Amino acid sequence: MVLTKVIRQLPASLVLILICVSSFCWWYYNLENSSLYPLFFNATILVLSSMVLVFAIVKNIPFQYHKIDVLVLVYLLYSIISTCINSAYNVQYNQYDVYNYICYLFIYFIVRVLIPNFLSINHALCLLLAIALVICAQFITHKNILIINSGLLAGYLCALIPMSIILFERKKHRQNFIISLGLILLLVAILITDSRTAIITLIGTAFIYFGSKVKSRNRIWFAGLVLILVAGLSVFLYFKRPESFNGRILIWKIAFSIPKGSNFLFGKGIGYVDRQFNKHQENYFATGNRNLSEQQLADDTHAVFNEPLRILIETGLIGLVILTYLLFYVYRTGLIYDDQAQVFLKLSITSILIFGLCSYPFQSYTISSLFYILIAIFAGLNKKDQKVLPFRVGIYVSLFICGGYFLFVVSKTIYATKQWVNAKQLNWQYSEAKAWNIYNNQNNVLRYNGNFLADYGQKLNVSGYHKEAKTVLNSALVQHYSVANLLNAGYNEELMLNFKQAEQFYLNACYTMPKMISPRYYLFNLYVKNGLKKKAIEQALIILNAPIKVPSKEVDEMRNAVAKYLIDNG
Repeated sequence: MVLTKVIRQLPASLVLILICVSSFCWWYYNLENSSLYPLFFNATILVLSSMVLVFAIVKNIPFQYHKIDVLVLVYLLYSIISTCINSAYNVQYNQYDVYNYICYLFIYFIVRVLIPNFLSINHALCLLLAIALVICAQFITHKNILIINSGLLAGYLCALIPMSIILFERKKHRQNFIISLGLILLLVAILITDSRTAIITLIGTAFIYFGSKVKSRNRIWFAGLVLILVAGLSVFLYFKRPESFNGRILIWKIAFSIPKGSNFLFGKGIGYVDRQFNKHQENYFATGNRNLSEQQLADDTHAVFNEPLRILIETGLIGLVILTYLLFYVYRTGLIYDDQAQVFLKLSITSILIFGLCSYPFQSYTISSLFYILIAIFAGLNKKDQKVLPFRVGIYVSLFICGGYFLFVVSKTIYATKQWVNAKQLNWQYSEAKAWNIYNNQNNVLRYNGNFLADYGQKLNVSGYHKEAKTVLNSALVQHYSVANLLNAGYNEELMLNFKQAEQFYLNACYTMPKMISPRYYLFNLYVKNGLKKKAIEQALIILNAPIKVPSKEVDEMRNAVAKYLIDNG
């Protein structure tokens, strides 16, 4: 069998190159359109999984599994199943998040098969470090630096630093020098991001490592020193940017009110925070007179900046307990009795967990992937409780078929998304019929894509198809409850002469971000058009007296128009 021989002789470096290229794409491919980002992530993982499955079938590789593997499988499957049976809202709106979690399962499987059979641990770690260096170089030299989420990048790099130390070897001065340069570049990139959470993560991880080396009789003094340093650093970082810290306190206050009843046990489904947190923020400001500082801090929020709290909201107490038990099993031996590789892998995992206390690393595909990769490598190192699942072609073939099916679905979605992007770029004055044809044809595939729904609904509204726009915009609000979608839905109702519905949408937008000028301006214009002079003046005064959070030409034009109205109707 010539094909079998070729496959057997394929170097593992081919897989390494593909993983490296795909990781690069996750961060930088087509960042202008966030809808393509998760799709390329999913497609890349599924292609790599298919390759690894072919290797495993050809070489008759049995699967070695550990209790950690079982716990990872249970947690990810529980998250998927709880989302599918959850009644919070239609599971089809969660389909992209479900695909991501399925891909995390495949990522874990890839690493668990590759490490013991095709790659050494040092090769895998070198690959991850190389990816980080490529990202750092792009981050430092990128002209459009603001399009990169610098905070999440810092968290990603923080997790790679402890792991990279494993690569240092005695008497290999050239290798150690290159690795040292790489670590310096990582640290420089972290400092450039100006992420306070990343700095706390680095210091916290270092203290945990050195604390494990301190003799037991001195640990109380060491703990006291750590507390003093952490308190001092926290005060310094707070005064450096107090509005950011206070904003997170506000987000946590709102988030703690979300898990209730059955949702406390089973959660509201993965991706719920990203889609619907603003709805709870709206309720928070609508049901009470909150102070002005909180109103000024409120923003368009898609994260709770605390991963345990997010996991509690989305997967419930059961999901949080499963993940806690998984981490307990990883850390059960501490840092004293492990070998060097296990210690620094644990520290890399620890850095992600520390970063997650004040940020949202598990809402990043790259950091989530790294988390499962690190746990998979650690599970491969732990030989104590390893068991071998005899080679069964049927299992691998079933996984290959499942991966192939999901790859087909994702590929179809990628094609539809590209068609939609092309339609947006058309000159509608000359190609309106062609653009509408694309939008209508791709609606069936992209009907659960929030960005597509918002754009499609707005196009329908502008073109006068208000009834159709109403349905699409309501679906967009389920996908992402944002001020922009509320204003679009309200304006559509206004054009349909539905005053009450339009007013309610505008009021909801005002409550979602109380100090944002544009929702108040929409409401002001609605009252002016309907001759409600008293209400119009009330909104006009709010607009003129509200502090400006982000100065802009549009805000100045709104305030000038309002001031002119007050003068004319004074």
